Amino acid sequence: MANNGHDFNIFTDDSKIEGKMGAALSVWSGATETQILRLVLPSYRTVYQSELLAICRAARMAAENLAGSVEIYSDSALEQALENPKALHPVAVEARGFLRNALLQNKCVSLFWIKAHEGLEGNERADYLPKEVALKFKRSFDYDTFPVSFVKRSLDE
Repeated sequence: MANNGHDFNIFTDDSKIEGKMGAALSVWSGATETQILRLVLPSYRTVYQSELLAICRAARMAAENLAGSVEIYSDSALEQALENPKALHPVAVEARGFLRNALLQNKCVSLFWIKAHEGLEGNERADYLPKEVALKFKRSFDYDTFPVSFVKRSLDE
């Protein structure tokens, strides 16, 4: 992966496989993966929520742990939700707060949509990690609040 002028690139993805959910971040500096973050999620999470959580954690990492400019890549269109101040999902609000904090620190953080399975090493790595998390990791959930849709479905049963 060629360095595009930014200090760090963070690739995010999630996976729901065999009834289990995982999400992950793969952090790159130039052509080197420098860090990964694995997120274990309950099966009632939606893909939207898990992708949003991964982007939120990337924004947090950019604001709190990384020095310099950061590009965050996702194969979902969630950057639009983060740019929309009317998106009130608590994780979207939290992510906007981290992005605002990064801006206040004069950090440049950019969000980009990236086409899935295009052969970019960081994106392929981010695609692999959530599957591994969902299938192999046995620990407490990183985010376990109930979505309204889950509660409604449960009441209808």
